[in-house]
Amino acid sequence: MLKTEGKVSQPKIAIIVDEKNSHEKTQHLESSLQGLRKHFHLAVLPTSLRNSLSPIQLAERLHSEGFSLILAPVQLYISCKSQVDSIEIQERWGRIWAGYSWEPINFTANWSVLTHGDTRILDLATLQEKELIPLVRSLAIPPFRSGLRGLLMPEPTPIYCENWKDSFGLGLRLDQILSLPEISQSPWKARAHSIRLLVISLWNFFESRDLKGAYFQITASSDLLAVRLTFQNPSHTPVFEGSPPRPGLRPDPAQGLIAFSHFFRAHRMAGQSDYEITAGLFGSIAEGTEEDRSHLIWIDTLHPRWMAEPLNEIPNPKSPLLRVLPPVSLSVATARSGPTRSGSNRSEIKKSEPKLASFLEEFQKRYFEAQYEIRQLELRIVDLAKTGGTQKELREIKLRMEAVAHREIDWIKQLSQALATHSKSTKRK
Repeated sequence: MLKTEGKVSQPKIAIIVDEKNSHEKTQHLESSLQGLRKHFHLAVLPTSLRNSLSPIQLAERLHSEGFSLILAPVQLYISCKSQVDSIEIQERWGRIWAGYSWEPINFTANWSVLTHGDTRILDLATLQEKELIPLVRSLAIPPFRSGLRGLLMPEPTPIYCENWKDSFGLGLRLDQILSLPEISQSPWKARAHSIRLLVISLWNFFESRDLKGAYFQITASSDLLAVRLTFQNPSHTPVFEGSPPRPGLRPDPAQGLIAFSHFFRAHRMAGQSDYEITAGLFGSIAEGTEEDRSHLIWIDTLHPRWMAEPLNEIPNPKSPLLRVLPPVSLSVATARSGPTRSGSNRSEIKKSEPKLASFLEEFQKRYFEAQYEIRQLELRIVDLAKTGGTQKELREIKLRMEAVAHREIDWIKQLSQALATHSKSTKRK
């Protein structure tokens, strides 16, 4: 019997530790383990145990003792996962393996990790306890491996939902999301730029996969903001494209989701055409810092019985925290053009609102797409600086950024002219 620490009623986790770790890594490990012990029944195993047992034998032994998750150093995990990732073995054990690293991982640079089979890798570098716990909990507890509720526990938090259609535009929907009280009346208000990029990345993924419809959810607690998209994909198009994006080409939207989120999950239901994408942000990780990157990549095939939350659920008495996302209205658009006047002018404004709202929606869509493109170019410059890109490559990227910026200025001028025209048409004579 393995020696474990923690309460018996807590989920049981085994973590394989390299006994050759440096003193600094050992201290870092111990700090993280202290946080895990508060929430999980933890067993620490040396890598030498792995030398005497195959991955299947080790998993069978841990399964017999009630463990639900095996965390292994990332290189050991990658070498073992091909032997334990079949659906049949997962069903037999009712658990999963996952890799972890104490060093920061650039997931988009390690493209092969994302495109070859199921992958579960946790970047523990710099994570605080309140960030680490929901990620490990989702890996360790089967009902929490999908959906949003497991990420939010124990804080009761509303989850907003709506159906996305291919005929919809993103446009003013971003304003509706940012105006939710959980965002507009909390510290998340200062993270509006990050939230926009996250939602735009999810929308770009939706459009790039030529989906006719999807089910969208968003939630924001005091510590965590997350989005979820479920859809049917009969053709089983891979979540990630088969090769990394090349300079000068638009990046794969799935890569954008990783670049602009702190955790990313992509699940396919075994034997079905149903898929689920989940991504999110931690409020404690500041924008532009070393920690502002993805810390969990989880691409997996799950058995439908592990789907504790329906793939498409409408608000009902059994789900009191599930609410419909407020519909897109013209309130924001009319507020920007000034207060409405009483009397006959009200009917004039009513006639002009649809045209103006359409223009505003198209402008906002183009504007945020430009922001997304500029951010991608910035990330490309950082990558080139690290890998030793040529001056020609850097110059070309900067020219593209200037061209996008000039387009933004032209759109702002057009918007200003449209608002001026609208204001004149509604002004009392």
